[in-house]
Amino acid sequence: MVEDIKTLTPGQIDSLNKTISEFKIANKFKKP
Repeated sequence: MVEDIKTLTPGQIDSLNKTISEFKIANKFKKP
């Protein structure tokens, strides 16, 4: 996974960061 990040384009990195942010927000509001 870490090695794959080196080959990502800026657009892919931006998309990945957005996905991670949305995932964290979803977890924050998810009830236990």
